[in-house]
Amino acid sequence: MREQRPEQAVGEVVPEPLPEPQPGPWSDPLPPTIPESPPQEPDAWPFPEAEPEPEPTPVPTARVRPQVTSEQQGQRQAALRIADDLGEKEPGPRAQVGRVVRVLGIERAQDFYEQALFIEATGGLMLPDGSRRRTSGGVFFKIVRDGVSKEERWKIFPAPEQGKKPAQPSQPAHAAPVRD
Repeated sequence: MREQRPEQAVGEVVPEPLPEPQPGPWSDPLPPTIPESPPQEPDAWPFPEAEPEPEPTPVPTARVRPQVTSEQQGQRQAALRIADDLGEKEPGPRAQVGRVVRVLGIERAQDFYEQALFIEATGGLMLPDGSRRRTSGGVFFKIVRDGVSKEERWKIFPAPEQGKKPAQPSQPAHAAPVRD
């Protein structure tokens, strides 16, 4: 017969006590304290597919060209044609022809160009010192300079750069400085 315990009633099933947990791989106790600093990130991830993706390499940005209107394109073509016909090869005078066309417009620039061709065909213009004739480009720039307003002239022919030598004062080189 079965022995009855005094606190148990007849027919009542009492669960048996659970055994004490055995140490094992899944029963690690919690750490007694929380570490003060977060754990260091490992040098190599144990699972390559879980590695964070590297920062993308920055792509150099392309220089955005401003949109050119058909009017600006026409001015550019006219300036290149005039500069080529005048025999201008250097970037400075070619840019100056471009400023003439941009400031005065294609029609007025074409008129000055035709005047320069006429002057060249009839003997050209001499330099102020009379040493030689002006080039075709020189004739063109001279008649433009003389035929435009002061405001237009400043836009086409800006003030000389700071790097150029200013005019020397008219003091003789051998004169001694004045002392007090």
